[in-house]
Amino acid sequence: MDEATWPIPQAALTLSEAERQKKIREAWERSRRYGVPKDRLPNVSPVPPEELARRKAHNRILLEVAQPFLDHLFEQIKTRFIVVICDADGILLHCRGERLPDPLLAHHTTEGLCWQEKVYGANALGTALATGEPMSMVGREHYCEAFYDMTCAATPLRDMEGRVIGGLAVAAYREEHSPYLLGMVLSTGYAIEQAYLLKSQNLYVTHLFNELVQVSDDPVLICTEEGTIESMNRAARRKFGEHEGASVDRIFSRHNAIAISLREQRSLRDFRETFVHPVTGEAREYLWDTFWLDVKARGVRRLVACARDITRVVELERALKQMERLSVMGRFSAQIAHEIRNPLAIIRLAMQMMKEKGVFVGPYEEKANLIMNELNRITDLVQYFLQISKPAVPKRRKSDVVQLVSETCRLLESKMVEKSVSLAEQYDEAVPLVDLDPDQIRQVLINLIQNAIEATAPGGQITVSVRKLEADVLITVADMGPGIPTERLDEIFEPFFTTKPCGIGLGLANSKAIVEAHDGTLDVSSMPGEGTKIFVYLPIQ
Repeated sequence: MDEATWPIPQAALTLSEAERQKKIREAWERSRRYGVPKDRLPNVSPVPPEELARRKAHNRILLEVAQPFLDHLFEQIKTRFIVVICDADGILLHCRGERLPDPLLAHHTTEGLCWQEKVYGANALGTALATGEPMSMVGREHYCEAFYDMTCAATPLRDMEGRVIGGLAVAAYREEHSPYLLGMVLSTGYAIEQAYLLKSQNLYVTHLFNELVQVSDDPVLICTEEGTIESMNRAARRKFGEHEGASVDRIFSRHNAIAISLREQRSLRDFRETFVHPVTGEAREYLWDTFWLDVKARGVRRLVACARDITRVVELERALKQMERLSVMGRFSAQIAHEIRNPLAIIRLAMQMMKEKGVFVGPYEEKANLIMNELNRITDLVQYFLQISKPAVPKRRKSDVVQLVSETCRLLESKMVEKSVSLAEQYDEAVPLVDLDPDQIRQVLINLIQNAIEATAPGGQITVSVRKLEADVLITVADMGPGIPTERLDEIFEPFFTTKPCGIGLGLANSKAIVEAHDGTLDVSSMPGEGTKIFVYLPIQ
């Protein structure tokens, strides 16, 4: 061996000769206790092939980084020797020793054999694993007489936490012994450990990155140049469905960011798209970023696409625009109310007095009633304007929601009878008190129940219920009317939107403003021909 080419690490000098001999004596004592035969080779068999395969798979990284060092070592040193790698249990996983034609070869180079002290007695590899320290043995220092003509040096191999994960050993005939043998093993072992640590860290970083991508709420897809979806994170599978291995065209339109990037071979940023789920029909807004990634190690090119769900942002933008419109309308309505309210009150009073004095008789009485109805309608419209221009701050107090809903239903019973509509009331038991303004919430209930009455045909039924949820009290008003087209559901809370011939279109807008002032939520569910349900969520304080 060319000793000059093998620097001796400091670790090789830490075990003095006296300490080495003490370790060997202790190993001999353990060998006797184990009952290892001294005068012959033990009759042992390797672990079963499936167990060996499992161990190799478990130590895949160690074998991947160690094998090039072992092969290089074996090619550089031309003498007869054996080099092996074992796992933490002493099971041989990889061996090179084809230049040593000897009966011992089968024991030294058979993968799956166990080289622990309890099998072969004191030996460099088994003792190094037992003590967790480098060890060398020459001739009669071995416990088994069959190894007296051998020299061997071994070192344990450790992971980044310092745990023993395996061992490296070099064995040769005794005449090949060199005082630098242990240093050579330590140098090679140190190089293997560093390569193992580096690869483990790289794999850890890669694994961590993959986990971060997987737990992200933003969809991430990786596609081939041909447009096949190679990988999807959990968010992408949840939002778009399980489509790994499928073509991009199966999910997205040709105007999608991925399709454009594939077609034009370019990256995109902040590409906005409305995606309609092919199964549920739900429409959501996304911002896409795409970029091309050259994987040089594999000689391939991949398109990475990341999407951000901005549906909530778009909804907030719409709400902000609606608030701006309401603000403008509020200022405008205040001016209208100021200019109209006083003359309107005078006109209504004059009409009322003339009616009471019988000025309108015959055919004129019907026209007078029509005028009064229209004046009342204008008065209601002005009142709505005032509510929008100066929304009242809720005067909250602890209130019984069930009692409030029940009382409101009683107030509107006459209208239900007039329309021949029945009422079903459903109330949970033990509904807690809610901190609210009873007058304002009553106004909301009147609006919703009146809408339900007007939407329901004679003979139909309205259902009003109060349920206790985990954090809210839920009031539901359901009718059996014609329903609202899906494409118009987003408009029903807009000011002046109405489907009624004589409706003003401010009732739901005003109701929504009142509920939101109570930190609640007003929601709607409707399908054409299946009626409409309005949900009022009031938080339990």
